[in-house]
Amino acid sequence: MRMYIGEVLDLYEKGNNRHGSVLSTNNIAELSYLSLRVYRALDATHDDTSDEDSSPDS
Repeated sequence: MRMYIGEVLDLYEKGNNRHGSVLSTNNIAELSYLSLRVYRALDATHDDTSDEDSSPDS
């Protein structure tokens, strides 16, 4: 099982033919989009030292 850590950045509902940001909702079916930041899972059983994302830009 793989687990991720993340955060919800924004929620969007469609109204008046436009998608707008909302603070919260009582019904997930009313949401049209989610803006998420998801962090890569860490696997404690595998030590991957060759991380492509950590190499410095040249």
